[in-house]
Amino acid sequence: MCPQPESYRGNVDCFGPRSCYDEGKRVAEAMVYAYRLEHGLDLKVARIFNAYGPGMRGTDGRVISSFISQALRGKDVIINGQGNATRSFQYVEDCVDGLRALMESDWGGGPINIGCETETSIVDLANLVVQRVSKLAGGRVSGLRHGEPLPDEPVRRKPECALARRVLGWSSKIDLAEGLDRTIMWHMQGGDTSDRTSL
Repeated sequence: MCPQPESYRGNVDCFGPRSCYDEGKRVAEAMVYAYRLEHGLDLKVARIFNAYGPGMRGTDGRVISSFISQALRGKDVIINGQGNATRSFQYVEDCVDGLRALMESDWGGGPINIGCETETSIVDLANLVVQRVSKLAGGRVSGLRHGEPLPDEPVRRKPECALARRVLGWSSKIDLAEGLDRTIMWHMQGGDTSDRTSL
């Protein structure tokens, strides 16, 4: 289902390659719900969609930090599969603003999506990272290379954030190009020390 509303229950597979990730999120929400009922606590659940920004290590395995790290080192940017899968990326400041709005609200219902509703294919993201790194790092150019597709990778991921707009008065504001520029500059200024020797 795309976009994913809060009522979306996900693809349940307890023994697949993504099971720990998917089921871990599901059990965390179930535990919050149980604690709310058992102890009467004021607990809220945010479903965060692909937050990125300064502070992400180039070796953390997430797509934006991996692409930036590869491009800054002049390496090929490696895309898993054909790169047709889509994601919706939100800059960290938008994410924090959404979380703050949720925490300060009197919302007592179920989960609320915190994300950007703009869908971007992975190959378009790779091209944009290469373009922005080339501009900001003085003409450094990387190519794209396709690797093996990831097993069970979702084809589309895009949140529906109407509930966050209605209940919290929140929506993401920083577009992908601006957020990438801020993140790339942080990496270039030595913010990521995980593999600085190779920059």
